[in-house]
Amino acid sequence: MKLLDGIKSMYNRYLGFSQSVKAFLTVGGTYMLMLIFFLLIRTFIASKSQDLMTSYNNSNDVIGKNINTAKISGLGNDNYPRILKMQEEVVNLRRNHHYKLAMTFFKNYYGVTVCLMIISCIGGLILFVLVNRGWAGSSYTLKVLFLALASTAIFLSLFTGVFSQQKNFEENMLRYMDYTKTELIFSQQISELSKQDYPMSWKKSSPLAKDSVWVIDTLNYHKSLDTLVAKNNAVINKMTNYIFSIDADKMRSMTQVYKELLDLKSMGKSDSTKIPL
Repeated sequence: MKLLDGIKSMYNRYLGFSQSVKAFLTVGGTYMLMLIFFLLIRTFIASKSQDLMTSYNNSNDVIGKNINTAKISGLGNDNYPRILKMQEEVVNLRRNHHYKLAMTFFKNYYGVTVCLMIISCIGGLILFVLVNRGWAGSSYTLKVLFLALASTAIFLSLFTGVFSQQKNFEENMLRYMDYTKTELIFSQQISELSKQDYPMSWKKSSPLAKDSVWVIDTLNYHKSLDTLVAKNNAVINKMTNYIFSIDADKMRSMTQVYKELLDLKSMGKSDSTKIPL
């Protein structure tokens, strides 16, 4: 009862305000409420998306651990093991970068989509009343509330379109998957190197020795490592790209926004559009 009495008291106080104060409270309250909805939805989808990606992220940790714990012999040159593991670290860091960007855009896109669904449902009900009563016959608060919801919907649409939320999410997620596949290939390479299956060749143990012996061909092994390192660098360089696109063409001027709001307002102006209940 106390809650109902408090709401009733606030409503009576609201009725006593001037139209300008009513408009400010209605618009400000609508914007604040939609912002709260947006942040709550982002928080909810953040936890859910983290759960959905757990298997991928855990598998990436397993692959990275396998690479970092592998014992690779450079046959006298320790630079090769360091370079190969450095390449894995670069892949891991960049993959995490694209994952964070993808999740940021996904949360924004999901939050905007749900908010637009809410606005569409509430705005549709308000529009039904406006069309039935006519714009002139509707209350001032109802008209302001409808325009506040309409302007919020326009802003959210611009926010999604201009910053290409869906496109940026999809492209960063694809790059995340590409780096995951690359790291798996690196893991296979290092596993093969860990076998210590070195190339062999017949060589004399000394210049004066008559017979040749079967020895490790260090030169050919280092050449194969050079080729492998160069190939990995080429793959990493090919995928190197900061994915963040903005579509400024979808930006609308104040005149265009005003026209859209005016078109919405005109939908309820004519009494001939009234729908009998």
